[in-house]
Amino acid sequence: MTFPDYDGLKKCTWKVGDGLAECPHKIFGKTSKSSAAGSGLKVDSALELVGKTPLIKLERVMKEFDLPCELWAKAEYFNPGGSVKDRIALRMIEAAEEEGRIRPGDTLIEPTSGNTGTGLCLAAAIK
Repeated sequence: MTFPDYDGLKKCTWKVGDGLAECPHKIFGKTSKSSAAGSGLKVDSALELVGKTPLIKLERVMKEFDLPCELWAKAEYFNPGGSVKDRIALRMIEAAEEEGRIRPGDTLIEPTSGNTGTGLCLAAAIK
């Protein structure tokens, strides 16, 4: 996996209304406009639900602070492991598989009890 060079950092050119095709950023995993939470969605694996969390419009905050824009919150606690870290954990395992660093049957050791470790346990156990 290669990481971008941050010398001469450029500003993002993507803006609201542009489609994913115009997005200059690499999009990992499968994307879907629908959220799994409360949708009755049926999947073959809990990993298919990672990242398919609902967006909640914060109307009261928008009104209270007289915001000139819409304000939305992403409810990451609806991920299968209950954390935003489910996304990075799944992506770490997928990247390691793609690069041939791990394969089915390997033992993974993660020295943490935090949310990333929990996400890695979830993803590794299911895969």
